[in-house]
Amino acid sequence: QVISTRVDLFPKQYTLKLMNLQDNLQPMSGEEARAVVREDLLDGRPLEELFREFDDEPLGAASIAQVHRAVLRDGREVAVKVQRSGIQKKLRGDLANLKVFAKALSGVLPVDYFKVFSELEKVVENELDFLQEAQAARKVAAAVAHTVDGKPTKPSLRVPLPVPGLASRRVLVMDFIRGTPLSRLAEEKRQSKDERENAGEGGSRMAGNRIATRVKEGMYRIIGQRLLSQLTEGYARMIFGAGFIHGDPHPGNLMLEGLDTGSPSLVLLDCGQFKQLANEDRLRIAQLVMLTGQLTKELLLSTDGADIVRREAVFEAMDAAAKGLGLELEPGSTKETTAAVALLLFGDPSVPLPGGYSQNELGSNSPLKAIAEFPQHLVLLGRACVMIKGIAKKLGLDWALAEKWKEAATHAATCKISANNNWLPCWSFNPGQNGRASASSSTAASNSQAFFTAGVEAAPALAAAAGGGGGGEADLRVVVKSFASSIRLLATWLTLTMYTPIRPFVGMMSMVAKLALVEEKEEIKEEEEEEIGGGKGGAIEERKK
Repeated sequence: QVISTRVDLFPKQYTLKLMNLQDNLQPMSGEEARAVVREDLLDGRPLEELFREFDDEPLGAASIAQVHRAVLRDGREVAVKVQRSGIQKKLRGDLANLKVFAKALSGVLPVDYFKVFSELEKVVENELDFLQEAQAARKVAAAVAHTVDGKPTKPSLRVPLPVPGLASRRVLVMDFIRGTPLSRLAEEKRQSKDERENAGEGGSRMAGNRIATRVKEGMYRIIGQRLLSQLTEGYARMIFGAGFIHGDPHPGNLMLEGLDTGSPSLVLLDCGQFKQLANEDRLRIAQLVMLTGQLTKELLLSTDGADIVRREAVFEAMDAAAKGLGLELEPGSTKETTAAVALLLFGDPSVPLPGGYSQNELGSNSPLKAIAEFPQHLVLLGRACVMIKGIAKKLGLDWALAEKWKEAATHAATCKISANNNWLPCWSFNPGQNGRASASSSTAASNSQAFFTAGVEAAPALAAAAGGGGGGEADLRVVVKSFASSIRLLATWLTLTMYTPIRPFVGMMSMVAKLALVEEKEEIKEEEEEEIGGGKGGAIEERKK
């Protein structure tokens, strides 16, 4: 599936043949698919108890499952994903053999594929369980519908959601979306190019046909760029926001909805391969992406002293971030090697790699050959980046992920803690309460600011009282007064967070605040009586002011 997208690395004969692995394999029979659905969703009862219609001919067939169109008894049109019979044993056997081969051939392979296959083994276990996929689909849908800092926004792409209650380990009933697979768009673009080339040979075609073909090519290019922008933005939100990654964006899992309208939107299918990033990894990836974006062609080729110093500083920071992620290089590798690997994944394909490395990933001078250990938990992230890069090449577009992800990565790196108090993952939000949550968060944030301001203002008095210097009792009264004010604000702020377990604590603090104010008033009253007796009425009036 990966190779089929890499028209920049492999001959057309290979990429075209391997495209069949995306969604065009030999399907199992309709009767066999019906039997799996009956067994898993209906406990062997007739299919008609659940479906009004069920098409025997699948819409597409991939290595693990195939998808059938169906209509539920309430009239809803749905897509039914059915797992191939006996596929679990075959896949586990294949992966076991691949790990043996990877271990035996570790000396001649460009990277440690044993770790790659070990990670894919975990992923496949999830992929074989459609209950996991149903949950992942909801998470991906939530991730692409929220900004990096967790605010609801228009989804960058559409994800078909599972129908509640209609899922098992082998069957998944989802929303049905009509569209055109991205793989078909790329194929039509290739055919259009072939037609143009043939039209130019010996003038065998009319000039009008050549113009029409060029117009069609231009249209495909515009549509492709728009769809790739949607996919790239979706992954920015997944990686730098929720930290939840869809690991399989090959053209067979991407569909165009509304292509006939001239303004299509992208649909992301098959959420079986996924990975949840740790927060620390998410921030390091953001740092790497930002640093990669700084390595422009001008900076890499510059001989100016200041540029050389800046370039070395970027190399140093990239090396530290990559090592923090778990990347290990072969002995003798330099910081330029780390930068070259990052540029290969996230950078502009037209930018020359530092250290004399080649942009050709399969070449003898590829920086990938210098990788001793690739972090196993980042295999799917690397796979997704490589696939997006391959789709761009297939559509004839230059695509620098570091440039496209710059804003999201910067936001993730500089705002490590969300300011809007959304402590739940975005897929756990109640969609109907997003507006109220935002309003509460805004109020809580303003009260939080007031609380910390009060604390800052009280700090000098606290320091003086603690240090024993200055006005003694007078300073202590200022401290008590500031403390009471801060406590009231803190109690208000915590009440707004609606966090039930701390409500007794909030009540206790409110009581403390009242006691502090009572104590202060008692003390002032006693002092007033003493001062009146001593003829200090003017001082009292001044204090009241």
